Amino acid sequence: MVLRMSVTEKMRAGNGCGESEAAEAAAAQRLSMGREWRARPSTDERNVVQMRSSLESRPRLWSYLRRARSVLLIRHPAIAIPDEIVAALLQERREAPYLRFEVGVNRNLKSSVWVERFRTGTLAARLFVLLYWLTGVWSARWGGGESRALWRRGCRRFALILRKAGQAVRARLYGDESAISITLNKYVLTSALHLVPEFGFPAGLHVALTKNCNLKCIMCPYHAEELRAQHTVPYFEHGERMPETLLERIIEEAGRHRANIAFGQYDEPFIYKGFAKWAARAKAAGCTVAITTNGTLLDEDDAKILLDAGVEHISFSLDAARAETYLKIRLDDFSVPINNLRRLVAMRDAGKHSTQIRACMVLQEHNKHEVEAFSALMESIGVDLVSFYNLMVLDNGVWRIPTLNFDVENDEPGQRSVCSQLYNQLAVYPDGRVALCCLTTMYVGYRTDVPYVGNAKTHSLRDIWLSEPYLQVRREAFENTFSNSVCRDCTIWHNYQGREAIDEKGRRVYKNAYETFVYFR
Repeated sequence: MVLRMSVTEKMRAGNGCGESEAAEAAAAQRLSMGREWRARPSTDERNVVQMRSSLESRPRLWSYLRRARSVLLIRHPAIAIPDEIVAALLQERREAPYLRFEVGVNRNLKSSVWVERFRTGTLAARLFVLLYWLTGVWSARWGGGESRALWRRGCRRFALILRKAGQAVRARLYGDESAISITLNKYVLTSALHLVPEFGFPAGLHVALTKNCNLKCIMCPYHAEELRAQHTVPYFEHGERMPETLLERIIEEAGRHRANIAFGQYDEPFIYKGFAKWAARAKAAGCTVAITTNGTLLDEDDAKILLDAGVEHISFSLDAARAETYLKIRLDDFSVPINNLRRLVAMRDAGKHSTQIRACMVLQEHNKHEVEAFSALMESIGVDLVSFYNLMVLDNGVWRIPTLNFDVENDEPGQRSVCSQLYNQLAVYPDGRVALCCLTTMYVGYRTDVPYVGNAKTHSLRDIWLSEPYLQVRREAFENTFSNSVCRDCTIWHNYQGREAIDEKGRRVYKNAYETFVYFR
């Protein structure tokens, strides 16, 4: 546990007294010494201490803690909580002796930051909190590092035991209740996002290398002739290729942060000259790499490059189990991608490579009767999993999914939870412009207010990730009031809600609201 301490001492609201001159002088002296202690009057009737300090500040601790009625332990070395948020945390389950407030977007996307609130009305309670804080500080002091020295390993083991012992005693004395504070989450995940290590850089990047595809699938929002006729923005009328210098910078920065790069958002990535070598370059730089392709251009040489590089994931978009169905949907020859897929699987297995291979089907009128046949065919070929995506349709200018796999929680207007995509991905387009997520890409040909938050040609991805335009979108998400129509009309914000089961054939099946994954191995 990494705890650091700053103090906000709450004065009684109605006593009419300020701090004494001695207290003011002491406060000034503390500031001059570079301490992180602060004492501020507040309208709350209880004295509150925020604790987030390192060990050098401990001689001054007890003089504040001895009068505390509530203590906030902040698991972060730099984050201090403003008074208005402190007041909100004190009101949450007011009589509970202990509450833990986790900081995160939803139940599946949490950070390492949390706040523990203790009620400390007695001397014994304050002494326990002091000891509990010390165990956290000492375990953090000795728990880090990767040294192989015997004494350091022993200290790390002791630190782990010490931390677990402190938590066990706290749970026994105070309980182990937790609560969600939207106010706290909004403050930390907007105003202090740069301090939260888990969200300091996007976990995933969608990178479109061109605006082109060699197929015109009938349901494609980008290239289908029927849907292109409904475009109101001439985005795809001008072909564009991402400059290699820009791609190199993106790969280097993403690699430093061990991010995932997904190629094949609205383009066929193998159209980009030398794509396989660029994917291998991203892998060598430290990225995990996922490729979505229609499979028609993947030759043996490129397959070998990708497998030898250790690319984690290659997904074939096929949409059919039979040639006649493929022709209706993808308007092309089914044998080409199927033969390429068979060769890729054979090469992967022969070389004992670790690449996961997936086959995808977008469910629609032409193919919904082929679900079992598609699964059987792909399992016989040797792919690792198949996925079935419920078709999105353009309804009065809004991309919707008419059929969901299950009823989602909080799906009524005004009850949306904060979208997790705002905290784990970016979409980068061939011209360098950066948008929020994969869904914003669906609207590039249909909306003039696509929420672009920067340009990778002029700024680093991290700067864009933490920029004011993006932070503003996140603030709007907490308030559920968006200034851009794409986020306002989003229909997949609940994608974090998922269910897992074993089917009648013993296969693992995972579903979110609009996609089903069936695992063969």
